[in-house]
Amino acid sequence: MKPKLKKGLILFLAFLFLIIRLFGGIYKDDEFQGKIFFIKHKPSWKWSFYSPRAMSDMTLEEMSEKKKKEQIQFDEFIPKRIWEFPANASFQKIIISKPSNEKIPIMDEVGNSTDSSIETSEENFCSELHGEMMTGEECFYPNKTIDEVYDKLLHKKDLNDVEFLRQKVPAKNQRDEINENGLISIDYQRKENNYFIEMFYHGGVTTIELNQLEKGVRTRIILSAD
Repeated sequence: MKPKLKKGLILFLAFLFLIIRLFGGIYKDDEFQGKIFFIKHKPSWKWSFYSPRAMSDMTLEEMSEKKKKEQIQFDEFIPKRIWEFPANASFQKIIISKPSNEKIPIMDEVGNSTDSSIETSEENFCSELHGEMMTGEECFYPNKTIDEVYDKLLHKKDLNDVEFLRQKVPAKNQRDEINENGLISIDYQRKENNYFIEMFYHGGVTTIELNQLEKGVRTRIILSAD
């Protein structure tokens, strides 16, 4: 290899490493504790992120200085992440919706059409999630606000007991006692750019998560058994 070409290759690899290091990162999922690679909304040398609060109601005042710093950085970068690859989940089917009322075939992981299909009237991108004692769906709605997407969820026909959900997510943490149709209660948590809802049943829980990203809204609906 010629000296100039070798030097150019070294500089390119060094530049590529710097870009990945500054704009890439790994964070630990609050619910499943898996490590997920993501793209930051702004450069930072910090690589690994986790939330000391996780799914609890712990405040910053209750944390040590080290955990407080971690939580502040997590709240700054994770809700605003541009893209992520959730390596801890099993993506067995990919659904690509088109802006029409036609039925769209569900594709498997290698791109082959299955016998299943989904009828859609809006442009969104969804993946089915499968794991131990859980199943669910993750979707991305481009160019939508979190309140617009939440309103759509209220009319989601394949989501059980949506009629018990509030028309708007409360500004503060709230629990509604239901005790109907096997549904015990619904917990609401609202943070900056994030809605987190848990529907507790006898024998399981349905988790609904909405994240406002820069270019749209990501939703996760997870059905977990006790």
